[in-house]
Amino acid sequence: MSARQRPFVHACIATAVVLVVPQLGYGQCDPPGPNTKCWDNEQATGSWNTPENWDPDGVPLAQHDVFHEIAGTITYNVPVGNPNNQTIASFTAGGSATGLDILAGLTLTVAGKVEYEGTGEYELELQSRADMTVVGDVRFVNVTLKNGIENDDTTVDITGNVAKGDWEVPEDTRVTINGDVDATGYKWA
Repeated sequence: MSARQRPFVHACIATAVVLVVPQLGYGQCDPPGPNTKCWDNEQATGSWNTPENWDPDGVPLAQHDVFHEIAGTITYNVPVGNPNNQTIASFTAGGSATGLDILAGLTLTVAGKVEYEGTGEYELELQSRADMTVVGDVRFVNVTLKNGIENDDTTVDITGNVAKGDWEVPEDTRVTINGDVDATGYKWA
């Protein structure tokens, strides 16, 4: 190989490394478009409200499809500038993700589907007085509603269909489903 050819070979190798390296340790979500937010827990707080825990950075807004694909549970807490509730376009979990915990007194509205595409189990836990409204379908998600105080008002309202998942619903908790329920394999506690 001549000296003239070597710089070209080195440049090709360097280019290949530059293309591969950014994907290492990047998390398991590669955003497909501008209206996507992927949980990367970069700050290791587990907090929904930490902008750096999302890729691209910033707390999800109404137009965002939210993806949770890396290990751990997201704690949904009060977003900055929005004292009690937030709306997102959809929520999809998969990979090694384990859950979403909505804190007491907060509301999360999902304008589309809530779905788990992993092989394990995904827990959606609503604390006392927390609410979740889903306009689309809920599939393959285990739901636990926690009752922590007297006269609790924890609610889940689903306009779409519900398929596959275990639900643990305490006494005096309201679940409204305005769609079909596939009860195959359900455990109602």
